[in-house]
Amino acid sequence: MFKRLRNRFLLSNMILTSLVLLGAFAVLFSLVYWNARHDAEKRLLALPSCAEQNDVTPIPAAGSVVYYVADIVISGEHMGGSTFFKIAVTSDGEISKGNPDYWLMEEAYKKMAQTAWTNQNIHKVISLGRTKWQAIVVPSTTVTGEYNIFFMDVTPSQGLLTNLLYTFLGIVPLTLLAVFLISRKIANRSVQPISEAWEKQRRFSADASHELKTPLAIITANTDALLLESEDKPENRKKWIGYIKDETDRMARLVNELLYLAKVENMDHSEQYCEFDFGQCISDACITVEAMVYEKKIALEYNIEEHVMLFSSEAKIKKLISILLDNAIKYTDEGGFIRLRLKKHKSVAEMTIENSGPGISAETLPHIFDRFYRADKARENEDGSYGLGLSIAKSISEQLGGKLSADSIPNEKTTFTFHIKAIVKHTR
Repeated sequence: MFKRLRNRFLLSNMILTSLVLLGAFAVLFSLVYWNARHDAEKRLLALPSCAEQNDVTPIPAAGSVVYYVADIVISGEHMGGSTFFKIAVTSDGEISKGNPDYWLMEEAYKKMAQTAWTNQNIHKVISLGRTKWQAIVVPSTTVTGEYNIFFMDVTPSQGLLTNLLYTFLGIVPLTLLAVFLISRKIANRSVQPISEAWEKQRRFSADASHELKTPLAIITANTDALLLESEDKPENRKKWIGYIKDETDRMARLVNELLYLAKVENMDHSEQYCEFDFGQCISDACITVEAMVYEKKIALEYNIEEHVMLFSSEAKIKKLISILLDNAIKYTDEGGFIRLRLKKHKSVAEMTIENSGPGISAETLPHIFDRFYRADKARENEDGSYGLGLSIAKSISEQLGGKLSADSIPNEKTTFTFHIKAIVKHTR
């Protein structure tokens, strides 16, 4: 599915890039073409008057009806460096006398004259070998009933257009290849987060189904036992009902955690923020866990900087602290320690919760914030939790504009660090 998505992205990008390149070339080619056309038209219209200013004396070519003048090729001094020649024709378009260039042949002249007379379009390009010409037909000023056809060499401008076309045909495939390679790399990077999110969603659905399936199976089994053994001893009935009650409570906790997680991830931005003391929230959370800490003989140490004020959701900050403290207590062995610190660095508040214990391996550390993920598989579900706590804490930190990260030294300690923007009090 994701390969198809990537390929569609690539196809769309290549089509768009091709259209942009074609559009850019069309604009560039049109500008060059119309500029060359306008320049050729301007010089061609000026050619007859320029030719009249030259002193030309026809010299008959022996045995030929075509006449030429040796110096009829007008120099660049007169017409911008272009080459010109003139052919005189009758009113029927037949050659009466000619002024050929130094290398042109008679038949070629006849063919060019016929083409120019037939079309009488100054924009018509006439090919002769490797050269390109444009012509203008004007009445003769010296011989009544005759016309002069002036030919102008436009090979350079036509060559420029041809070279531009060949350059485009050569560059475009290379450009499209480069765009394809870059687009494929970008597409792979773009699709990867979607693929990972899809995989997480798939795994979440499977894990949630598994977590719900187990208590449902237990409830079903105990309900069947109650129905089949209606005459059984009351203490057994009470035991089975107790099992049903326990599993129902576990399912309720799971559903509540899932609903809370969904609520956090779809946080209502109209929620009221307020100014409160971050350190006081931490102190209150420590008081609520004193009994659990005492029961496991854990040394709870905390160093809280005073007057660290936040403007945020106090309820969600308290929830985040509670989750991190609860996680630290669960994974701290009896007789271990938990260290909690709060410091303010300029405009950022930093809270760290460090606990001794088995730690987290480097392979599993990147996944501890995934839903239903538990680093210690041996403890899975023995404490009644589902591995959603850290996912909720991560979502809270992101929704509040903070950053939650974890670091661990296996068989020594684990540290969770939470950063969030604090209120800066300016003193006079």
